Amino acid sequence: MFSKEMPICKLDRLATRNPQFINLLLCIILFIASFLRIYKLDTIPGGFFCDEAATGYNTYSILKTGYDPYNRFLPLFMNHHNIDYPEALYNYLSLPVIYLFGLNIFSTRLTSAIISIFSIITTYLFTKELFNKKVGLITAILLTVSPWHFQFSRIAFRAILLPFFTTLSLYLLLKSLKNPRYFILGGLVLGLSLYTYSVSRVFIPLMLIIFFTIYIKDILQKENIKYIILTLFLFFLIIIPVYYSSFFGKANIRFGELSIFNTPYPLKQFFLNLRTHLSFNFLFIKGDANLRHNIPLSGQILVAVIPFFLLGLYPIIKWKSKQSLLLLCLFIAGFIPSSLTNEGIPHSLRSISSLPFAEIIAGYGIFVFLEYLKDRKRLIRVSLSVIFISLIIVDMIFYLSAYFFMYEAISQDWFQYGLKEAIEYAEGNYDRYDNIVLSSKIHYAYIFPLFFGRLDPVNYQKYKSAGKYMVCDENVETFYNKLRGNNLFIVTEKELQNLPVKKYIYNMKNKIVLKLIEQGSPFLKEFLEYPP
Repeated sequence: MFSKEMPICKLDRLATRNPQFINLLLCIILFIASFLRIYKLDTIPGGFFCDEAATGYNTYSILKTGYDPYNRFLPLFMNHHNIDYPEALYNYLSLPVIYLFGLNIFSTRLTSAIISIFSIITTYLFTKELFNKKVGLITAILLTVSPWHFQFSRIAFRAILLPFFTTLSLYLLLKSLKNPRYFILGGLVLGLSLYTYSVSRVFIPLMLIIFFTIYIKDILQKENIKYIILTLFLFFLIIIPVYYSSFFGKANIRFGELSIFNTPYPLKQFFLNLRTHLSFNFLFIKGDANLRHNIPLSGQILVAVIPFFLLGLYPIIKWKSKQSLLLLCLFIAGFIPSSLTNEGIPHSLRSISSLPFAEIIAGYGIFVFLEYLKDRKRLIRVSLSVIFISLIIVDMIFYLSAYFFMYEAISQDWFQYGLKEAIEYAEGNYDRYDNIVLSSKIHYAYIFPLFFGRLDPVNYQKYKSAGKYMVCDENVETFYNKLRGNNLFIVTEKELQNLPVKKYIYNMKNKIVLKLIEQGSPFLKEFLEYPP
């Protein structure tokens, strides 16, 4: 059934005679992917998480002044809520988008959508180089509606950069085996990949070790040596700030809090974590329990793809060819960084390195299945093709329906829904109040006035002042009794229970998520709202 030589499919022969045909198919895939990623981008997921708001405002501050909100000139690592120092590459890639569309939810998330579309292209190129064009196209289709990829393509989390940079660098490394000049460009991309997401500091070295181990004979050719030396020099020059900050700076604070080395048996915990990530339950059935990372009742990969994923694994293990071994090793290695942490396991965001390789394995399984059917009788070939392809299409439609028609309401509790509406009300009535107070029970409340109020970064850099906005760091009832003047309090539903409410903020489930309460205002008794 299988052979070590990759079969030449009809699509490849057609592409040889008419390259525009493949380009047309790829363009159609990218058009569909673009529409799905941009449609209702500002409303689904519902709400806007504090990490997204921080990313947007940090970018806005650099765009306007060249400095981040903490008065650091063009930093390589952002100060993130004063608890973490993530890589800043996403912010710099967002600069032209926020310049064109202004500071809002759509523009902040659009960078993720654009990068995810480009990662479909780079995954296609890598897969084509690894196997052939047909496998590349099948993988591109799967990636377009992959729950794992799709989820993070619509959220302003920098992790979405990693699949793009890893597949692009692997494509360039494979190309360099034929033309050593690609080594230099590959080294540049590899270096930049360390500025995407924290897990890259573990995954990229592993990826390089795996690649160089498998292709060592092809790499160490006489004509390649000078290019390899130059590439390594360039790569190490680029990554010095990353590892310096990790070992001697503040870029590793978050990992220190989450590390398995804080547990009694770290080695045992690591293998337990790795097994959980590799489980069918995580990959195909339930996925990540965090509803910012996943929709309910959905695995990281479409459930209809299970037989093809297994079929893709079989020849990979059986053949022991270079490309197959590379794919399997990279898929497993992608889970290692997440397995080194001890919170939220299994964690789809921290294991995003495995994403493209999971879809390539499944895409290759579909290719193997279609190649096997070529020698069957026409009735069997057509029937099986229609059945299995229909199941995948139905699963894709089911997932997209659940995402676009159900997830907006479900996600609102996870994306801090209501802050946009509350700040917009406060901005519309700004002159009426002496102070606008946000409860400290609102997760990182300080960032929302900065983002939705589009406050001048210069004032925040100089004075750390958000104008009339302030965050109450003590019990809000105690603070309410101490404060004087005409003030607006933005609090959660259970706070300041016995006071009249100026405005309620409801989510799509008709649940009160925030209350706006006036203090000492001459308008206090006018237009008060009462809960249903």
